Amino acid sequence: MLLYPKKTKFKAVFSRKRIKCFASSLFFSSSLKCFGIVSCEAGKINNKQIESVRKVLKRSLKGYGKFWLNIFPTTPATKKSEGVRMGKGKGNIKFWFATVSKGNILAEINGCSWNHAKKVVGHIQNKLSIKVFLFVNKTT
Repeated sequence: MLLYPKKTKFKAVFSRKRIKCFASSLFFSSSLKCFGIVSCEAGKINNKQIESVRKVLKRSLKGYGKFWLNIFPTTPATKKSEGVRMGKGKGNIKFWFATVSKGNILAEINGCSWNHAKKVVGHIQNKLSIKVFLFVNKTT
């Protein structure tokens, strides 16, 4: 099931073109489990990509560990349907997306080995439109 908010104040939002911030405070989160999947670059991840990441994590960690997703799509993207003339207002909502800055922790994994977590991140890398890497929490 694709993720999207239950209720929003407005149907559509104005698009913000620039996403170039660095989330340094999220890097060393105290709630971080054994491994973290961290973004290498800023970008947008839509709800289909988040769902495919969730499926990959569920399949690959089936008896080995747990996972937590830390991103949620809150921004709608609109598009006019095919063959509609210009004007007549903004289009319908086609999908929802989450803006991700560089250094955000997208997901957390606990209860598996380093080699298994590395394989999982390799599968996740193919599903996302941004580059990610595996971060190890040294405090646990």
